[in-house]
Amino acid sequence: MVAENNATTLSATIERDLTTFKSQRERLYQLQTHPETIERSDSNMITTSSRSILKTYARELEALESKGSHTIEDKQAMHDLNTLLVMGDQLAEIRTIFAQAYEAKFGTIDNTTHELEQKSAGLEDQMADIDLDPSEASKTSTGTNTTAGNDPKGVYALLNLSPPVFFQVVQKAIKKKRMALHPDKNRDDPTAADRFAQFMALVEETMGTAEKKEKYDGAGIGAA
Repeated sequence: MVAENNATTLSATIERDLTTFKSQRERLYQLQTHPETIERSDSNMITTSSRSILKTYARELEALESKGSHTIEDKQAMHDLNTLLVMGDQLAEIRTIFAQAYEAKFGTIDNTTHELEQKSAGLEDQMADIDLDPSEASKTSTGTNTTAGNDPKGVYALLNLSPPVFFQVVQKAIKKKRMALHPDKNRDDPTAADRFAQFMALVEETMGTAEKKEKYDGAGIGAA
């Protein structure tokens, strides 16, 4: 009964924080497109530190993964924890950008912990340590992968991302993928140069600028 109660509590907490993260992501996504709409009330969201929460969830995920067998509830919890870790990583990075925009407009934010400035390097190491499954991490909280409907050319799938995603996060993923595909790192592959050129052309067409990304997201096509 204790284990059942713990599972119920964990599930409720995950659901609560997923809702909070989604709400924050939507607001930050709106600010990316219209930064001039930033308001004083955004300060609480910008300074909210999710690092301690995410460390706790990383431990919970590791504990679940180490179990010998998994119930349906365990599998759902692991999926949701993966989602929280990925979403929290994105939010930690994007908050830093908008903290600067906020301070430029309203002045210094009272953030005594100053964890915001640390970005998410520690979390990335932590995620690597627990060996997150990319196919799981790229899913949304509903358990579905990116579909052709909102990723017609497969750009997000290629970058192992699931929209909506901030422009800065996309650029970071492009840089990582570009390094992995570079011909100098794939000298044994005779098709490396062509694959690299095709990748660069695709991301330039669809994600080369914030405007191109917005057009791709909204109309389902790349820039003309």
